[in-house]
Amino acid sequence: MRGQRPRGLCDQRYDWTYLYAAVRPATGEGFALVLPMVSIRAMNLFLKRFADSLAPGVHAVLVLDQAGWHGSR
Repeated sequence: MRGQRPRGLCDQRYDWTYLYAAVRPATGEGFALVLPMVSIRAMNLFLKRFADSLAPGVHAVLVLDQAGWHGSR
């Protein structure tokens, strides 16, 4: 069976979306932001919002890989 040509022009462009997320393994509770880019600025935004979501006195440990936007000077 042969393919068919589309009846009109097809827009083949795309956009990227990035998910920044943290999950508490013991409970499955999570926090996430969907952002249009990866950058130090976006990571800092995620960390600020994540910290703001924690109850006072709660400590969190995040495990990160060595992506360039995970740290800054």
